[in-house]
Amino acid sequence: MTKYYLYYVLIYGGLGAFIPYIVPYLEGSLNLSVSQIGIITSIPSIIGILVVPLWGIITDVTKKDKRILGICIAINCLIMGLYSSVKLFPILLLVATLAEAFRYAISPLADNITTDYCKHNDVNYGFIRSGGSVGFALVSFLTGQLIKVTANSRIIFLVYIVLFVISLFVLPFLNSKKYDEEETMKGSTLKKDLKELIKDKSYLWLLVIVICTISISEVTNAYQGLYLIDLGASQGDIGTLVIFTALPEILFMAKINKLVEKFGYKKVFQIGAITFLIRWLTCLFATSPTMFILTAPLTALAFSIMLVSYIGYIKEKFSSEIQATALTLTSMAIGVSSALIKLPVGLGIDVFGLKVLYILSIVVTFIGFIVCTIKREKAKKTKTIG
Repeated sequence: MTKYYLYYVLIYGGLGAFIPYIVPYLEGSLNLSVSQIGIITSIPSIIGILVVPLWGIITDVTKKDKRILGICIAINCLIMGLYSSVKLFPILLLVATLAEAFRYAISPLADNITTDYCKHNDVNYGFIRSGGSVGFALVSFLTGQLIKVTANSRIIFLVYIVLFVISLFVLPFLNSKKYDEEETMKGSTLKKDLKELIKDKSYLWLLVIVICTISISEVTNAYQGLYLIDLGASQGDIGTLVIFTALPEILFMAKINKLVEKFGYKKVFQIGAITFLIRWLTCLFATSPTMFILTAPLTALAFSIMLVSYIGYIKEKFSSEIQATALTLTSMAIGVSSALIKLPVGLGIDVFGLKVLYILSIVVTFIGFIVCTIKREKAKKTKTIG
């Protein structure tokens, strides 16, 4: 189990060195406008998300999960090396798109291998996955300190590549997934499962709530580094912000199921939406980096509530035959919607300033809260959902 935990520390540690700092890097080092940054963080992400199913198909056909994962990591590292030296916007967009096409495959493939190991060895996946949160937070903080010491923001690429290369040496020690006949039959029912989900009002209700909360949270995460710097912080302080945002998730995620047992899914979704609203309000009216950072655990709490609850809702309310499809579709919806929203948000920031980020977040999250409330009132009239 230790080798899997270490693997997640390395992979998510690499992401922690890159994701929180890429937007400030694009603005500060390459002098891109926020609109251009919106394009760089949006279009490549959409392409990467849409390509993920292709990697799944390739893996299922070849049954070479570790080899495919290793190839994706190796090629991604090569492209990231090129990413660090490109300055022209059109070429930067192309390189970023290629990088994301391989990067977005890494987490699902790693999860596929790890969850299979957990299933056959009665191991808690949540504990292994927590290694990702620890790695992301700690490496992000250390990268921030390196930026302060070296005054060179390109170091984010070096840390990212080094950790991913080290993960290639750990990968051979992981167990390959054990494929069985039942899993090979799942692909044939995908089209049927999608139709069933799209017709299910309770799933569409869930999808709207998740997009109005988690997707918006992903958008704010992309630009919060710029907001923090605008309040007077340095790039190095972004690592401290990540510590206050990511580490509390480890504690919160273990407690959410008790909330669901006590209040039910709909009320817990409302609590999550309200928590997000409080966080966006504190960000909007923050007057110092300290205030912005100290209230960051609210994001961790709200995100933990929504993530654990929507996964639990799908597991409880839908038949086992379509649960995997529902989880995959929801994950893709979050990724695509957040990427699409980044484009107009980037333009809005250029025109109206950074505060538009949290004004929009408040409006959209409030819509999610209203959707929660409406469904709750209707639920009183019936005993079943969807």
